[in-house]
Amino acid sequence: MIRDPSGMSARVALIGAGRWGRRLLPPLRERFEVPVCVTTGGTEGVEWLRREGIGATTDLDAVLLDPTLDAVAIATPMDSHAALAGRALAAGKHVFVEKPLATSAVDARRVAAAAGDLVLFVGHVYLYHPLLAGFRGNPVRSARLTWRKHGTFDSDLFWNLASHDVSIALALFGEAPSQIDVPVSERDHARIRLGFPGGREAVVDIDRTSSERVKTIALDGGRILDLTQGDPLQRELAAFAAAVEHGEPFPSDAAHAVAVVETVERIRDAA
Repeated sequence: MIRDPSGMSARVALIGAGRWGRRLLPPLRERFEVPVCVTTGGTEGVEWLRREGIGATTDLDAVLLDPTLDAVAIATPMDSHAALAGRALAAGKHVFVEKPLATSAVDARRVAAAAGDLVLFVGHVYLYHPLLAGFRGNPVRSARLTWRKHGTFDSDLFWNLASHDVSIALALFGEAPSQIDVPVSERDHARIRLGFPGGREAVVDIDRTSSERVKTIALDGGRILDLTQGDPLQRELAAFAAAVEHGEPFPSDAAHAVAVVETVERIRDAA
């Protein structure tokens, strides 16, 4: 079910008024009407929404039953993504949900199956980086993905951070890995080897205790892409708008999101 374009912007409810919800709001408002946000009712979040001129509610059911809302954008802790996305789809809403779609492959497949003709758009934001656009559909032989940062210590390293690099690797190589090895698995540092058919390989190296800010991909031992340059979030939300309003395809669809969850689950099992 694609929204009938009538010259009016689609109406989207934001779910989550935390750090990422606040980052999502400006680009969302450039493309949609965002009249309401579902929050936990905390004073800080409610006050922020008041300043932004957006209604605050703790009643998710009322939002999902509102026939004037076309879609939801879910920016909540990752262990709630699958349940919230499933409820929104069951209510007939298009869904933007931050990655990962779920923290188990079973849940990811269940939510994907529930989408039907609705848009299920998962926030694998790096797929929308302009430096990666030319490589989709042109599989590479080797890639080394390096991420150095400081922070996000309260979340699972594999689900929160490695899922980004897995998403990139699946897009670059055009398929799921046939082999997985995790030679380094520490709380804040991991090295992951993804083997693909034909002897192709991606190596992912993540360190979230670094004083540096590095996010690079070395392709086929040569060209280096610096993903710290540019902000793909604007392009990502533009793709979501095009999907909701015009039925345009997008790379972070349900099939890709499920493949990411399945691969991260395999990585965690191998760690």
